[in-house]
Amino acid sequence: MDADQAKKLLEQIRDSYLLEMQGKCDDIESLVLSLNNAFSENYAELYRLVHSMKGSAGTHGLAMVSAICHELEDQLAKLNDSQVVGSAEINVMLRLVDLIRRARGIALKDKADYSDAERELEAIRRESLNDLYPVLLIESSGYVRMLCQEALAKLPVELTIEEDGIQALQRLLRKRFACVIAANEVKTLNGIAVISAVRASESRNRYIKTILLTSRDQLRDGKHLNLDYVIKRNASLGDNLVQAVRDVLAGQRQSSSK
Repeated sequence: MDADQAKKLLEQIRDSYLLEMQGKCDDIESLVLSLNNAFSENYAELYRLVHSMKGSAGTHGLAMVSAICHELEDQLAKLNDSQVVGSAEINVMLRLVDLIRRARGIALKDKADYSDAERELEAIRRESLNDLYPVLLIESSGYVRMLCQEALAKLPVELTIEEDGIQALQRLLRKRFACVIAANEVKTLNGIAVISAVRASESRNRYIKTILLTSRDQLRDGKHLNLDYVIKRNASLGDNLVQAVRDVLAGQRQSSSK
């Protein structure tokens, strides 16, 4: 099989996936509407379908669909095993399902322009945050993750946690965050590598505020990044982290008021 044949085969597989996606969107929508009936069963199946679609979309190069599924997963994670799901939450999830359908339609066109879909996704994110600031924590230590969560619990932040550097980088390339808290010691890609990759990208987080957590006394490999905050992993980590995040949020509020 030559390169052209391989390309055509991949395009056929992708087109077949896009055709099947309509039925999968219908299934997801039906489960969203059924969450208040047999919550545990419907929730588990809904999350499985969304997670599967996110992975398949990424495999077929449908980054926009994958990004929407990421957001839908985040919305599901907020439900916290609640047996009653409010109409506001249902409406947000239905908007995301409709946005997946729109992205599917765009992907079927010869020239795919996702700019309107990207703006809609960003609008949904802003509205669903309820004035909370999205913060990404990259940390593989369960103890440190718990410490950070407890320290930031009283701040107006929505904390997204990733243990793996590559998965964290994928989120940073798709979703806007107020700041990133990155452990220098993390699996796959360390914090400095993740921040360096984002800085070199054309993503919306290229100039994101950065807070690095480290056990090192010196960071020779991170000097070129102009890190905003470097916090030692010691007994004062929680207090220092709260102060750094407060400073970041104060700057965000000041910028938005101009």
